[in-house]
Formats: sequence, structure tokens, C-alpha cells
Amino acid sequence: MGGFKLLVTIILSLGCVSVQAQDGSGSRKSTSAQGREKKNTSTYPLIGYNGGRCHFGELGIERGYYRDSDLYERLIAYHFSLVVGHHEQLILAPKLGGYLIGGPKNLAVGINVIDYTNFEENVVRILPEVGLGVRNFKLMYGYHLAIDGKDAAFSNTHNFSLILPLI
Repeated sequence: MGGFKLLVTIILSLGCVSVQAQDGSGSRKSTSAQGREKKNTSTYPLIGYNGGRCHFGELGIERGYYRDSDLYERLIAYHFSLVVGHHEQLILAPKLGGYLIGGPKNLAVGINVIDYTNFEENVVRILPEVGLGVRNFKLMYGYHLAIDGKDAAFSNTHNFSLILPLI
């Protein structure tokens, strides 16, 4: 459990750093020469819910590059988070991924790599996702692909997620 405490401490520290960056030091804004396109770059903490056969909470940090033009908004973001759940015992899963959100219909697509462990075995999954997104908010559906060939009762095959920024 010493490793778990260290990981939680790191996640919370990154979250505090990202909140401090919101005062302007971690956020940049600019306008094009025509004044029609605005850009914004920021780092922020996020929380989420991942559901399917098993239910998980998520806490992490995300870096987003946001553009707003006359036609539509776009967001490119990458994140690191810790997914925590319980299925007969504690399950932890570091998650690394990225998203593209935008277009006239606010389509969101993403890809994640997740390493689920219950401290007796672990499984690595790639999670492509598709859904709706508005700025940093995401409502997604994904299908876990087993890259290590293992099957585990404590990871979802079909995954529904709701991700919210804490800004």
C-alpha cells in the first residue's frame, strides 16, 4: 500500500499545481489578426466516472489546447489520471490518453492506455472512445481492447464515461 499512497500524493500534488496555474501563469490566450479566432492553453484537474460491468472513479490532470473560431470550437487535450474501483477487492489503474473535441456537432474521439491491477494480476487495455464533448466536458463510449491477451473480471469490455474538469 506504500506505492498507492505515493501515487495518490503525486496525483494530488499535480492537481494543486494545475489549480495554481489557473491564475494566468499556465494559461495563454491570443487572438488572430482578424480577431475571429481565440486560442487558450490551460492545465486543470479532472474527475470522472467510468461504468460498465464494473464502476470506477477517476481523478487526474489534463492539458488542453482550445481554439474558438467563427465556425466551431476545437479542443486537443492529453491527460494522466488514476482510475479507482472495487470488484471483490481494490482495483487501481493508471490511465494515459488524449482527446480531440470539436466540429459543428461537438464530436469527441479519444484513445487511452489503461493498466488495471488488483495487486494479484494486471491487465493492459487500449480504450478507443467516441462521444460528445463541449470544451473539457466529455460523455464517451469506449470498447476495451486487450493488448496483453488476458481477460479479467475486474475490467470493463464496454465502457461509458463522464469526465468533468475542475475549473
